[in-house]
Amino acid sequence: MSQNQTTCGAQADCTAGFWETGGGVMGQNCRPTTSCTSWMKHLVLPFLLVLASPLIARADPEPKFSAAYSKCIEQAGAVDPKVLECTGEEFIVQDRRLNISYRALFAKLTPERRKQLQEVQRTWLKYSESNCDFYNDLNGGSAARMMSAECSIRARASRAQELEDLARWQ
Repeated sequence: MSQNQTTCGAQADCTAGFWETGGGVMGQNCRPTTSCTSWMKHLVLPFLLVLASPLIARADPEPKFSAAYSKCIEQAGAVDPKVLECTGEEFIVQDRRLNISYRALFAKLTPERRKQLQEVQRTWLKYSESNCDFYNDLNGGSAARMMSAECSIRARASRAQELEDLARWQ
């Protein structure tokens, strides 16, 4: 048995040049060799980053709203009823997008994962509605209604994007 095998214990790759010993008790002080570390840095890590990039990029982006919503808000100015009308129309757009993205992901999953998605989606919907309803303080006037409505479309747009990203991964 070589020194590497003794010191690194179950590390079978020690003898293959991937691990080097630092001395000490069996299983301790075994570390990747420079060539192994270099291999991991140059091949494995970039590969993992490419795989994870859609989720990394989506960490907290601005939700995608429709062009019609942006135009409507611009034309509404600061007039509350008009802004609420724009938000109501965008809610329909984002709710439709959410349903489409949910169905697209659902179709790609196994029966077991479909059950999980259903449970997660129900939980998300309950949370989202409760959270956005909280913004609608009865004493907050029209500003509270606008914040609640904005919360609802923002939540749906973000969730739709998340489901779209997951569907691309399947």
